[in-house]
Amino acid sequence: MKNNLNTLLSNLSNTFDLINDAFKKNADPVLTNYSITEIHCIEHIKKIKNPNVTKLSASLRITRGGVCKIIKRLSAKHAVSPYKLDENKKEIYYTLTETGEKIFLAHEKIHQTWLEKDSDFLKQFNKKDVEFALKFIQEYSDHLKKSLTGFEWRKK
Repeated sequence: MKNNLNTLLSNLSNTFDLINDAFKKNADPVLTNYSITEIHCIEHIKKIKNPNVTKLSASLRITRGGVCKIIKRLSAKHAVSPYKLDENKKEIYYTLTETGEKIFLAHEKIHQTWLEKDSDFLKQFNKKDVEFALKFIQEYSDHLKKSLTGFEWRKK
């Protein structure tokens, strides 16, 4: 069992490396100066109604402090801009600029192209297979987030 688990985790890591390499080689040049997290933040800003730090934190599953850092970088790159609602002058919300819209569209195109490329391959899996894979990946991701908080690879 332990050997199978090691093989599974190794294969997952290799798969993510392949996806990352393919992304770097084939991505629209507009995306090259943005991290995956920044691109996903842009995606969430586009898709959430009146996105603020709290909503983005919950949606991206990262801390509010992490979102603030990402927003700061995206603002410096002129991809997002803040706004306030007339009925709530205290809360800051975010919208995409023209640059942010270009990044969003380029990212969406990548996802669409990827789905089209892999559609025949994915047809071989039934709903239960996909649900199991999603459950495993999500639970393992949640486990890593919890177990790696404060974890040090090298003991002092």
